[in-house]
Amino acid sequence: LSKRWWQGGAVVTFGKPFRYREDLKRARGDQLRLMTDEAMQVLASMLPEEQQGYYKEFSTEPHTTILDIA
Repeated sequence: LSKRWWQGGAVVTFGKPFRYREDLKRARGDQLRLMTDEAMQVLASMLPEEQQGYYKEFSTEPHTTILDIA
């Protein structure tokens, strides 16, 4: 591949920004799974209800690993 493909050229922004708690930088195992599930819940909550799939039932639960930025 040419060098051009290795450099970021687009930024796509949608939804409310969030980040993980600082103390989770080296998460593993179950904690990493929880972080992934919570990120997917945030993303699913941005979709219409009929498109949220598996994460629909979790979209209203409070998050323990994610911090709101805005």
